[in-house]
Amino acid sequence: MAQNDNAGSGSTGGFGSTGGGLGGGAGSVRGGGIGSEGAVTGTGSTGSGFGSQPGTAGGFDDDFGAHETHVYRGDYDARTDRPETHTYEQARTGYQLGHTAAAQPSNQGREFQEVEVELEQTHEKGRFAEVREYVRSGFEWKRVLGGLALAGGAYWAGKKALEAVSEGKEEETHYRRHYESHPARTTVAYPQARTYYVVGYTAARNPAYSGRSFDEVEPEIRRGFTGSRAGTYESMRDFCRYGYERGTGRAGGTGGASGIGTA
Repeated sequence: MAQNDNAGSGSTGGFGSTGGGLGGGAGSVRGGGIGSEGAVTGTGSTGSGFGSQPGTAGGFDDDFGAHETHVYRGDYDARTDRPETHTYEQARTGYQLGHTAAAQPSNQGREFQEVEVELEQTHEKGRFAEVREYVRSGFEWKRVLGGLALAGGAYWAGKKALEAVSEGKEEETHYRRHYESHPARTTVAYPQARTYYVVGYTAARNPAYSGRSFDEVEPEIRRGFTGSRAGTYESMRDFCRYGYERGTGRAGGTGGASGIGTA
């Protein structure tokens, strides 16, 4: 399906309304709402909404395009329980809204729940609700990869890591099988678990981790999860371990409470 790369100023927005959608009609990230006039706060774009040419966000490169190619298309495809009426163009507006919000300096250190309230207040509530989970994913992915870049060095901050994220799509069947056999599936949604699978798989592609076990590299991975993620990492580490061991070819069966086998 063709991507809606020109969702800004006057085009058909992600929800199918002329000049509407999250980011149509030069909408503002904060205080403008859907399809309203105004500049995009903190994105470095001039007079256009989401889907405009990349700029900068308060010193942060506006790298949504790279994340869209390697991260968000895979996230969308993995959501097998999404409503049938949703299209990627619609989801894209949510991913970009969350991604851009996470990149804003004013949101550094804040959790999605806080930012979500403000975003919902500045956009039409019904439409925002339709893409809420995509907004959440955009925010979380940008924040997680940013945290790993700060903690883990050049690999995580470069294109190689994003390419490895994209490679992990081929592992989706294995992730699903492991998740369905894991006790945490009753309390953890698959998209949330998938983040950790993919991070683990991506870590396994890091040349600096070559020949090293998950236990050896885990302290470095853990440092990338800050804020509330630091508190939840422990309960999610099985997914990260499995992803890492899939990436290094050491993952075995799905037995045991952790669901991790050995080669």
